[in-house]
Amino acid sequence: MANVGLLLQAFGAVSGLGVGTQAQFQKAVDCSSGITTFTKSTAIPVDLPCASLIKEDLSFNLDANSLSMFDRTAHLSWLAANEALQQSGLNELNDLGLDRSGIFWGTGFGGSNTLDSAYQEIFLNGKQRARPFTIIGVMANGSAGLLAIQTGFKGPSMGDLLNGMRLIKPMPLERLLEVLNMVFAIGQLLAAEQNLFLMLAQLKRGRL
Repeated sequence: MANVGLLLQAFGAVSGLGVGTQAQFQKAVDCSSGITTFTKSTAIPVDLPCASLIKEDLSFNLDANSLSMFDRTAHLSWLAANEALQQSGLNELNDLGLDRSGIFWGTGFGGSNTLDSAYQEIFLNGKQRARPFTIIGVMANGSAGLLAIQTGFKGPSMGDLLNGMRLIKPMPLERLLEVLNMVFAIGQLLAAEQNLFLMLAQLKRGRL
């Protein structure tokens, strides 16, 4: 199968350096660092003297359901993706264009905030079960799902947990199928993990 080239037409970004590609570029020109002192209290104490924190008040322009169901990772993903959409003009596609557009997403983990909150609720606060939308928030392809909902893209929508942003490289069909199988397997593992932790919590309280 012949490799197909990839054209990067627009960019979007949000990080400890600021919000938007212009902010990222200017901070790079100024040799500014996004690393600052970390003083926020955590449920479980961690030895973390510094971190890259997003200090700006963010407006995601999402409905209440999307804000509650999806992890902050997905919200930040939409913020960056929406900037790229505005630059590229792909936010004005017709029905045929939407049918032919898809999302390929690379991530290093997924919804870590949701996962940490679930652990805290069950093991530290003594709750009997996690929030109903925990799996949606934790799943590695949650960002890809939110982007598909917001953009209306009807083509393939998938995320690659292990390879991160290397996903943007040209990819043969066999690799795409591997990614789809991997995403499905990860979803099953996360669901099994949640059930296991719930059972362990109930055993600890003598309710099983």
